[in-house]
Amino acid sequence: MYTEGCVLGKREELELFLERVDELIESKYILADIKIVNVLKAIASSDTILALFKNCLADFDYWEAQKKYLIKSQYLGENKGEYVMPPNSRELLSFVFSVLMDIDAKRIILGDFISKYFYVDGSFSSSYEAFINSMIKPFKNSVKVLMENVIEGKLQDPVEAVTEEEQKRAKEAEDAEKQQAKEKELLEKAYGKSVKEIKELLLADKQLIKTSSIKDNVKNEIILVIDMLANVVDSQDKDAIEYAFVSYKYVCKAFPIKFLGRVKKIDKLLPKNAHEKHLNHLIINEKIYPFSLNEKGRADIARLVTQYKYDTLKECVDIGVANYFRYDDNGQLIQESVNNFLNKLGGIAHNKSLPPIEQEILHLKNKGKYTFRYWRDDIADEILHDYVKVLRVHWTEQMVVEDLKGETVQLMNRSGNWSTWTSHMRHWIEDIKKWGQEDTVSVQQSGTILPDALYNCLQSNIQSLCKQINASYENNLFDCTAVIMRRLLESLLVLCYQNTGTEADIMDKSGCYHITLDKIIKNAEQNKTLALSANTRKEMALFKDLGNYSAHKIWYNCTQQDIKPHILKYRTIIEELMYKSGVKK
Repeated sequence: MYTEGCVLGKREELELFLERVDELIESKYILADIKIVNVLKAIASSDTILALFKNCLADFDYWEAQKKYLIKSQYLGENKGEYVMPPNSRELLSFVFSVLMDIDAKRIILGDFISKYFYVDGSFSSSYEAFINSMIKPFKNSVKVLMENVIEGKLQDPVEAVTEEEQKRAKEAEDAEKQQAKEKELLEKAYGKSVKEIKELLLADKQLIKTSSIKDNVKNEIILVIDMLANVVDSQDKDAIEYAFVSYKYVCKAFPIKFLGRVKKIDKLLPKNAHEKHLNHLIINEKIYPFSLNEKGRADIARLVTQYKYDTLKECVDIGVANYFRYDDNGQLIQESVNNFLNKLGGIAHNKSLPPIEQEILHLKNKGKYTFRYWRDDIADEILHDYVKVLRVHWTEQMVVEDLKGETVQLMNRSGNWSTWTSHMRHWIEDIKKWGQEDTVSVQQSGTILPDALYNCLQSNIQSLCKQINASYENNLFDCTAVIMRRLLESLLVLCYQNTGTEADIMDKSGCYHITLDKIIKNAEQNKTLALSANTRKEMALFKDLGNYSAHKIWYNCTQQDIKPHILKYRTIIEELMYKSGVKK
């Protein structure tokens, strides 16, 4: 153990720092705050180490760094995130030091921080261990390596130490870039060979058609299709190649004897297939550097390319990297974690290709395994599918997905154990089964705002909202009426976007949630795909505002006169949206 004296040399300063960091590493979570203070004191007491951090922090943007290194989790709940290790020593030292300073100043609450960005199984101890391994140990090692180089005279000062480290990383990155460029060059040569073979085949096709007895007008159309494929085949435009090849396949189908075996032969040579196959190799080799794919690895990736869409695989690579990559104390990628990533890639792709509801069920089951001490996967699967089954009677697929992402995840977070969760889920299922029965008993109305004939054959959730609007108005519950009118408007607008395949236009940046109704209406007013009538575009905001006032304005109470003059406008808007959304034929 180091004993502090009055004057410390560089070696003693480093030893004191390492001792304080080791105390933090070995401590329990409950003592972490105190240990972090001691680490910061050790840094402050060393002129050399302090100079190292000051120079690192000179041009460091902590706000931007938080956006890069503390990101939203792709696998856990909406309130969970993950830590991404900075790419070089300067960034690592600056970022971790800034985080420790924030913890000391109580701008960051350690328990909340590790629970959010280092979540493992719900326990503080596991999250704390992940925090130590992922953030503190690489931080310690970087300071140690740089300071030892200074002490041993290999480097003159801390600034030089950081600069040399960055130069080393830059050289590695340059080497990797050169390797990628070389592979790309080889790939382009392969493209050229494939394209040449395809064009030779297409030229032979043209000659065959020109000399055939086919009618001139048909002959010209076939040649046009062949030329179209020949013109785009050497481009990198996947869509153009696909469209041209589809046309070519139909021609071959119409004249099977003349084009015998052509489709299969050209399909194997198409640049898009080779491009995607090799590009996956490039992407993965870049991710796993300094390691690279061996022959078996390349064969496995080639097999996955034939099974899944290229864009899906690219996304799965990023998911696998975030979930399975591990680093040693030096910040170097561990080979075992790379092997694990490659072994898991096929499973990730399989899960990602599942329908959205099945993906969410799988996510919930995985979450449950980490959340509860006891877990029965078979029973959980049965419960979740039963839950989805009863929801589908009343809701659209998208609404079910949103419920699984929201309410169902929140229930799991609130439930302390397996028994509580399964009990709540079974109660939910039974309650949903009674939804239709409750409607017929509790909602009595005579179609004052929306006529029965407008909605009586629609899906149950839309029927229920319509009945509630009428019943609230007829019973002088005008605030309720306004709020539910707004809700029906929003529901039908979302369904319109889903029905036209443009839902992405109203999703937030995360892609998980819809934007606010105000923003949806603004988009709908300009959306040419929806093609809403002028009156609907003009009047929608009125009912949005009316619902907002009733729900949120403390001093506002909706009256009959606020609603009555606009009943016909509302009925017209709702009827149009019912048809645009596809709920009414």
